[in-house]
Amino acid sequence: MFSSAAYGAGVTSIVVTTGTNLGTAVSDLVVFKPGHVILDQLTNEQMLVTAFDGVNTLTVVRGFGTTAAASIALNDPLLIIGNSFAEGSGYATSIQYQPSAPFNHNGYLH
Repeated sequence: MFSSAAYGAGVTSIVVTTGTNLGTAVSDLVVFKPGHVILDQLTNEQMLVTAFDGVNTLTVVRGFGTTAAASIALNDPLLIIGNSFAEGSGYATSIQYQPSAPFNHNGYLH
C-alpha cells in the first residue's frame, strides 16, 4: 500500500510515498507500471497509470472507469487493484518480487 500528497481532482501528476506504517519500502515504488489501475481507498476513485518516472511520480488518468475524480487528501492510501490493456495489445513487462524473510533457526533436537 502506498500513500500520496494532497491533490485536487484535476491533477494528473501524483507523487507517491511509502512509510513503515504502510508496510512498504522506498524500493517498492518500482512496482508501478503504465497500465496499472490504482484505487484511492478513502474516496474509491480509480486512476489509470499512464507513466511512471521510476522514482516516485505517477502520471494518471483521473476518474478511470465509472468513478469520478475526487480530491486526494494527504496520506490517502493508494492500492494497485489491477491493470487495463486494450484487447489484442501487447502485454506489460512482468513484475518479479524477491521477498526476503527473516530466518527461523528454531530446530527440534531429539
